[in-house]
Amino acid sequence: MFIVLIFLLSGCAATNVKDGSDVDDINEGKDATVSEVPFSKRVYYLQHKLISKWLFETDGAFFFDMKNGNASQLFQAASEIVSPEYADELYITPIEGREAVSIRFSEPEAYANCYYSIITKDGDEFSYYTYEKAMSFGSEPVVGVVGGWDSKGDHSNYGPRSYRSEEDFIKDVLQSD
Repeated sequence: MFIVLIFLLSGCAATNVKDGSDVDDINEGKDATVSEVPFSKRVYYLQHKLISKWLFETDGAFFFDMKNGNASQLFQAASEIVSPEYADELYITPIEGREAVSIRFSEPEAYANCYYSIITKDGDEFSYYTYEKAMSFGSEPVVGVVGGWDSKGDHSNYGPRSYRSEEDFIKDVLQSD
């Protein structure tokens, strides 16, 4: 029981932490510079805060840009906030037959940074799901935790998973969406 509790607390460790605060300071013109913010916090900010903000605050414009192959906004932000090399490793894939787009990130170095994310549209509603790097305890083959963000900025934890492939993540999320 104790191990399960520790896992759940660490798996989506970002749920109760304002991890993007240093990056928020940069965006608000405060004294921090991008190079002063740790790499993992810049990645976290891009993956969790900025993408979800664009998805929920643009009345569908960000989703439709991504769905139609116009990801220049995301690539530019990734280049400026994280690094040009990081931006070069992003892959955006519209999912055929679905109102959904998958984003593949480079291999995460830190917990709570993402392997993949999916943005979906169902009617007038948008959803944002993430597959975040997590700790493995004992003999459990946990690789990541599926999380989600809603239009209020709240984070949900859908639990640990052991798969590694983008295809498995897509199947997992879209069957429950």
